[in-house]
Amino acid sequence: MRALSKAGCVGVAVAATTLGLVAAGSVSGATPRVADASAAVPGSYGQLPPTSGTPASKQGILTYPLEPGSGPAWIFPIVPGANYTTDTISFTDYSWRPLWWDPDGTKIAVDWTQSLANAPVFTDDNKTATITLKSGWKWSDGQPITSQDVLFDFWVYKAAITLSPENAAGYTPGFFPSDVTSISAPNSTTVVVHFNATHNQLFAFYSELGELIPLPAHAWAETSAKGPIITDFANLKTAEKIYDFLANSNPKSGPLGQAEDLKTYATNPLWQVVDGPFKISAYDPATGGFTMLTNPNYSGPVKTKIAGIQGLYFTSESSEVDAYLSGDIDVGLFPHAFAAQIPALRAKGYTIWGYPEDEFGFVVLNFKDPTGDWGHMVNQLYVRQAMQHLVDQEGIIKSRAIWGGLAVPDYGPLSTAPPTVFTTPGDAEIDPYPFSIADAKAQLVNHGWKVVPGGVSTCINPGSGPKQCGVGIKEGDGLETNYYYANNSPIGGYIGEALASDFSKVGIKLTLIGKGFNYMISTLDDPAAPTEEKLWGMEEFGYYTQTLYPTAFGTFNTTGSDNLGGISIPAVDQAINGSVFSTNTRALEHEIYVETYDLPGLFLPNEYRLLAVKKGVVGPSFSFENLPSDAVYNPEYWYFAS
Repeated sequence: MRALSKAGCVGVAVAATTLGLVAAGSVSGATPRVADASAAVPGSYGQLPPTSGTPASKQGILTYPLEPGSGPAWIFPIVPGANYTTDTISFTDYSWRPLWWDPDGTKIAVDWTQSLANAPVFTDDNKTATITLKSGWKWSDGQPITSQDVLFDFWVYKAAITLSPENAAGYTPGFFPSDVTSISAPNSTTVVVHFNATHNQLFAFYSELGELIPLPAHAWAETSAKGPIITDFANLKTAEKIYDFLANSNPKSGPLGQAEDLKTYATNPLWQVVDGPFKISAYDPATGGFTMLTNPNYSGPVKTKIAGIQGLYFTSESSEVDAYLSGDIDVGLFPHAFAAQIPALRAKGYTIWGYPEDEFGFVVLNFKDPTGDWGHMVNQLYVRQAMQHLVDQEGIIKSRAIWGGLAVPDYGPLSTAPPTVFTTPGDAEIDPYPFSIADAKAQLVNHGWKVVPGGVSTCINPGSGPKQCGVGIKEGDGLETNYYYANNSPIGGYIGEALASDFSKVGIKLTLIGKGFNYMISTLDDPAAPTEEKLWGMEEFGYYTQTLYPTAFGTFNTTGSDNLGGISIPAVDQAINGSVFSTNTRALEHEIYVETYDLPGLFLPNEYRLLAVKKGVVGPSFSFENLPSDAVYNPEYWYFAS
């Protein structure tokens, strides 16, 4: 997803009144937050920085670290799957804002003060949504943001996925924008969207309409650098030509698109037309390091005080920590693997605050890996149940080498923290598969396996009966596979070692392979570039960020665009379908229940993200709170205090 899911996707519906649905069919625009609320957040670690101070006479460039080895490599707001990372999303969000902004501090909700539009109003059995833009929002060149900018984004987005679904991360065939039968702008502040079927209101709002990011039609609707601005862009043929110019991701069809020419990011006039608080001034194509200066014409809710921001590239977490200790970083997420350095960091004047991110962690299982019939094995629920019983969540949380107590358990795709309006004890706080070597062994023995602790357990009773190994599993097949993990941080390897050790106790052999995060998402997980290395059995590269409507649509359904392991579980598909199309307010609760028990992946603890803020950097609490909870940066609210 491009807007309301900052890094990936996946809850429980409650009564409609709790979620703010009103009789007229509108998702309510909740009461705006109190900007300087500074009360301690229950369950948080450490303390937040000061909320205010006397601004320094000269405001400089605020520095923050990029994910080591993973700087942004794409600037156009319609981001291809191969470029979709947290750094890239933050990079584009600084300059081009979605219609609705989230989260609101630690609250997993829309921040209406930073949103460009009011909540959509649904009619016609939820097949029609009417969006009204707020007044006062402008582009950096002074032009107002209008409904034409929303239409322009829609048509260019539709052109992108028509040329190739890989051009838009999070796109699922048949869904937005493909499920829109028509879109119109009856006036400069109104957009009307007609869907081809009844949708759950919250899904349609957060997961469908939340994809819309107004783009400056008056500056970008062109097919060449010197060509005229096209006003009649609302047709697919014209939109494809515009997309080809702006972001051509197929060099065979002509010259590089503007977004592919990384060396011109800081000089291309296209990227200087923004509605966000910052615009690019320097960029290093080799690393993704960049500098952005303040947009003096930003029309958002706050006047930016700092001169700009600089995203710093690091080759490793250790070099990043050295920069913190040298005082070279102003604000950032401190690497958890180096938590032992927190006392030294505090001695340098940094404040440290921690809170779980709005995410869930899980090990992806490859249902399509033919190696040794592994795909057939993980297609068996009892095998997945046995493996989940071997995930020692409390041990992983308490391990000093891993989370050192700063994590919360995840038993399904809704973390136990941070809480949302969807959190209920039934789906988030009860562990259906507690750590148990004995239970894991019993699952295997009862289904025809010879368990060999420390070795490789083998199938001795093949077949599809209730006490046999299962469809596609042959006599002699062994429970062994490879396990890829992101080695950008040592913690990925430590988690892999912990799992391999416990899995071996019932004869499940894991061969650990560490790779860079960017490598994993661009090679192992790129459907457009299949390689032999797609024969992976398990992989763990991080976490999936939950959306405001935390369905696992796109991730756990068979046809989902982010379904990396070919997951195909009929009960999960049916439950997700209910969350997407049903108007039943309990449909999402059922989905989460099914996913928690049917295990489309193996669930892992959810870490605390540790925020480090240098002495002298101040700002309202919510602007710091939302950084750990959803990796969202709001530096326009920060400033240097004397």
